[in-house]
Parts: sequence; structure tokens; C-alpha cells
Amino acid sequence: MESKLVIGRNKKIQNIVNDKHEARANNLLQRMTDQFIDSRCRMEFESTK
Repeated sequence: MESKLVIGRNKKIQNIVNDKHEARANNLLQRMTDQFIDSRCRMEFESTK
């Protein structure tokens, strides 16, 4: 049987890992959004020339 200390530490580690994954996913989503907006703006700009 695991002690409460070990369980607590494992939960903390799990939370840190989850936060890192979430941050990475948000970062990727932000970059994709920026790229999409950038390409849309370029298309709009090209069509107004």
C-alpha cells in the first residue's frame, strides 16, 4: 500500500506534466491560429490588389 506522501507526490508530478502538455497544446493552437489569420490576411490583400 502506498503512503499518502507518495500518492501526494505522484499527483503533484502528474499535475506538472498535465500543465506542460496543456501549455504545449495551447502554444501549438496559438501558432496555428496565427498562421491561419496570417494566410487569410494575405489572401484578402492579394485579392484587393
